[in-house]
Amino acid sequence: MNKNKLFSRLAIFIVGVPLTLFLIWLPFFNHLALHILMVLVTIAGSLELHNIFSVKVRMPSKIFTTILAVIIPFIYGAYLVYTAATGSPRVNWYHLIPTITLILCIIAIFIREITHEQTFDDSSSRIAYSSFLVFYTGYLITFIQQMSIFTIPALNLEGHKNVSTGYLITFILIVYLCDSSAWLFGNLFGKNNKGILKASPNKSIAGFMGGIFGAVAISLICYFTLNAIYKVNIFPGSIAKIIVLGFLIGFSAIIGDLTESILKRSSGVKDSGKIIMGRGGILDSIDSIVVSAPVFYLYSIIFFVNF
Repeated sequence: MNKNKLFSRLAIFIVGVPLTLFLIWLPFFNHLALHILMVLVTIAGSLELHNIFSVKVRMPSKIFTTILAVIIPFIYGAYLVYTAATGSPRVNWYHLIPTITLILCIIAIFIREITHEQTFDDSSSRIAYSSFLVFYTGYLITFIQQMSIFTIPALNLEGHKNVSTGYLITFILIVYLCDSSAWLFGNLFGKNNKGILKASPNKSIAGFMGGIFGAVAISLICYFTLNAIYKVNIFPGSIAKIIVLGFLIGFSAIIGDLTESILKRSSGVKDSGKIIMGRGGILDSIDSIVVSAPVFYLYSIIFFVNF
């Protein structure tokens, strides 16, 4: 086992995960701390992805792409915090705010290309890369913010019961346990079954199965623990639904990890950055989160929570 990676994972387990869960637990102004964290993560992630893409494509300036990426979680987070702080009712279409902002940002990319560039030999690549950067680092992360307003019908009470903290904790723990279980199982049992995917030759079948197992196991633990804490079933329906949720998040988290590997491999980059010792950049730590967040959100509003 690589000692640096082991130290990094222990540091995340001891410091990173508890700190993230603490920020999620803070309920003030509709999880204000979480929204601030999402904005900071988007800034760091967009800068790293810009560096990766710049190896192959002459990208627009970092300032331009970073502003477009961060404006999506910033506007949405600010709106949710404002309505919580003032008690103002949210407009009926509030859930479309991130999508509307994304569309406007992509139009801004088109306008910049039309008005700023003098030659257009690589315009298609530049537009595609810039649009993907905004979508990947700015838009996908807003699905975590949308979890901050999850509610279920309140039993014997009028209105709804806020269960956002429980859902956010469940999501983060499933992704973390999937990643950690995949790493552990891969190191213990994956020596003879690696190389199944060229996208990441070091990944093994044992690691894949271990990640899915860890995701399903922690989803069941969260199911029983949080239901006991809330004293109500915050995941309505049969237990099979939470098992399927664990499987889907585990699978999508692994896809997210492999996707970032492809992005780095296409540019010949080993790590997205050097912010986190022994682990790389911000993207190396949130790759599973940004891909699995929409899956968790959509599954939850279909089967569990109010939309």
